Amino acid sequence: MPWNIILLPELKETIKFIKAKLDEAERSHISRLIKIKRRCSVAGGRSRGDRGKL
Repeated sequence: MPWNIILLPELKETIKFIKAKLDEAERSHISRLIKIKRRCSVAGGRSRGDRGKL
């Protein structure tokens, strides 16, 4: 079966690419959550009327 020789490396590269994209997305989400947390902690020290003025 000669197609196995070609197919497996392609699948490995595809899996590697997908994992890299998922890792990148995860890092992006984590950094976004950290930024939101910082904004909330800064806004938490203010009164309700001042929250829109970050």
